[in-house]
Amino acid sequence: MSYLVTVEPHPAKSSLSVSDEQKAGLESYLQTELLEASASRAAQEALWVDCLRLYEAIPEKPFRDTPIEGFRNLEVPLIAISTDAIYAQITDLIFSTSPIITTQSSQAEFTEQAKSVQRISNWGVANPFNFRPAVNHTVLDSCLLGTGFYYIPFVERVYKTKSAVVKSSAPRIFSFPVEDFFVPGGSSEDLQFLSWVSARFWLSEGELAVRAKKVGGILKGLSP
Repeated sequence: MSYLVTVEPHPAKSSLSVSDEQKAGLESYLQTELLEASASRAAQEALWVDCLRLYEAIPEKPFRDTPIEGFRNLEVPLIAISTDAIYAQITDLIFSTSPIITTQSSQAEFTEQAKSVQRISNWGVANPFNFRPAVNHTVLDSCLLGTGFYYIPFVERVYKTKSAVVKSSAPRIFSFPVEDFFVPGGSSEDLQFLSWVSARFWLSEGELAVRAKKVGGILKGLSP
């Protein structure tokens, strides 16, 4: 699989000036779009719930009246057996390949750069990118629910000890819950071409405070 990416710089950079009326219009638009997106996938969410129930072998009706009244209903976990078998095959196929990520130059003049990207990819997959745990969760979501998502932020961490301050920064791959990712109703194309996408995060008050500080107090005063 290969991708061709082109970048066209913007001819001019200007400061953004947004009026209160424009802010109110944007807020109304986003609220309407999110409500419509949530409503359009109600049937899909019901299917996800049913898939999870079948995977856990939880009967739709815990009790039945045949052959006797109040007889406990049992469900054989056939869905879990089939899903786990497919999941094992996919993960084995991914991680039996070495290297997992292969970098090739599109032109001969970029051969050395491709080798450098290959080295950092090999290092990142084996160390700080959190690749294996993310793949484990998302592949299972894909087998069980039919889709899965990755969230890849650039994470900076600071560890303060008695003798030193240790800083680390790297992209980190996380398996993102499918129920917390929203797209416009009826979307079936590449995410890069959608009018918007939305990810829902469940933040604590402390996390909100950190984000408020990083963006200059925009979120000041908000609570979970």
